[in-house]
Amino acid sequence: MPTHRRDQPTQGENLVAPNSAPSKQFGPDRVCSHDECETRLSRYNPTERCSVHEDFRRLPSNRW
Repeated sequence: MPTHRRDQPTQGENLVAPNSAPSKQFGPDRVCSHDECETRLSRYNPTERCSVHEDFRRLPSNRW
């Protein structure tokens, strides 16, 4: 019988870090605003366009 180490999550266990803020959501059922594009946007995508049509060079980077 397999054993589970406690430093690894088991199936169905919550993977959220303690005291972490929830991810910001921008609404369900959104579609890319580019003409003739029907790509559904992720609720976590802050832009109004999909990754193909968004110009990411003008978005601020908060990675550094």
